Amino acid sequence: EQQHRDNNKIIATNSWIILAQDGRAAWKNLPTRLSQKLECRLSNGSAPMEISLGPGDSYFVRFLDGTVDYCLPAKIARVCDRIEKRGGTITNVCLHPDISHDFLIRHTELMPR
Repeated sequence: EQQHRDNNKIIATNSWIILAQDGRAAWKNLPTRLSQKLECRLSNGSAPMEISLGPGDSYFVRFLDGTVDYCLPAKIARVCDRIEKRGGTITNVCLHPDISHDFLIRHTELMPR
């Protein structure tokens, strides 16, 4: 569920996405950047494999070709930066749809300090 302001009222909009096994996808009310990324990638034959929607316009998407795109809350982005600085690769981020500090990050092995 996303929220936006309209005349100083907060209006909730339900967001959803369905990923089919054959690579097709259908969605509604996704963040603009994610929607545009999906349209572009689907037209080039690169289907999304995993998507997590978070609060506001935050999201994480991994495509079948292994590439990722994301727009994350600052706290989660900082954790991802620390993982990457230690040699890890982010493979998935699970976001809570309402709470920006509830998340799970999957990544490859980190280099010892």
